[in-house]
Amino acid sequence: MEFHDFDQLLASREFSSQKAVISIGVFDGLHKGHQSIIFAAHDLAMKAEHTKTVVFTFAQNPKMMLSPSTAKPPLLSMRQIEEEYELLKVDIVVVIDFSPDFSKLSGEQFILRCTQIFDVQAIVVGDNFRCGHHGNTGPEEMKHFLAKSMPHIDVIVPTMYRLSDGNVDSSTIVRATILDGNMGEVPQLLGRYHSLDLGHLPSRVHEWPLQMPKESFMQLLPPPGMYEGHLLMGRSSLTFSGTCCVTEQVLIFTFSEPDQETIQHKVIHEFLRFDSFEFRKEIAQTC
Repeated sequence: MEFHDFDQLLASREFSSQKAVISIGVFDGLHKGHQSIIFAAHDLAMKAEHTKTVVFTFAQNPKMMLSPSTAKPPLLSMRQIEEEYELLKVDIVVVIDFSPDFSKLSGEQFILRCTQIFDVQAIVVGDNFRCGHHGNTGPEEMKHFLAKSMPHIDVIVPTMYRLSDGNVDSSTIVRATILDGNMGEVPQLLGRYHSLDLGHLPSRVHEWPLQMPKESFMQLLPPPGMYEGHLLMGRSSLTFSGTCCVTEQVLIFTFSEPDQETIQHKVIHEFLRFDSFEFRKEIAQTC
């Protein structure tokens, strides 16, 4: 899988003859709704010869850029985003810098630029997709102007993934669920547990229980309380059950004595690092 900058590809045109099925979106949580869009793009690409699955996404959430006061911590680290795209079998990710100049483009101008970067065969978006100045372009508008200028490009809108209560899955719902501490409900939204990336932190094996300051993490954290979960080691299949106590200042990870000794051994003698901690379910509101 490759990551490329939107403006650089537009200038170089290095992929202009590469057939592609593209999906476009913020994809900030890569929840089940996002996955359904990318899966649909991948399925279309697989049915054609020499066609890549391409995701166009944003370096920053445009809504957050336009309203900084509403900005929320990301659900995934950059490393985790890359891993999720790999699992979704994306070939190329094109990252857009949502600059003031970019925000002035009309939806038609933006889509035209996308079709200049690749030989686009189809565009897959959610039914709530909007692009262009003031979000004036959705799937129906795209179908209208593409039918005139590029009738060979199909606009595909997959059936949106809905939750058991009938609501469409969204990053807003995922964030609200985590902020409420309802970690056991997260898998039905994400298709996975909410996982805290520990890869950038030192493996402090001589400090038990493990304590890490909250400011060490850029990701969204649940509220103070006690949570059951799994520690993953070194991007491997090694997992250890334990608990995470979230306080106002620190996260405290606790494991049983045999597991603690094994973790220490793996770090000291096998040079494995902490990879991530999966929040499996909430236990108590206080530690």
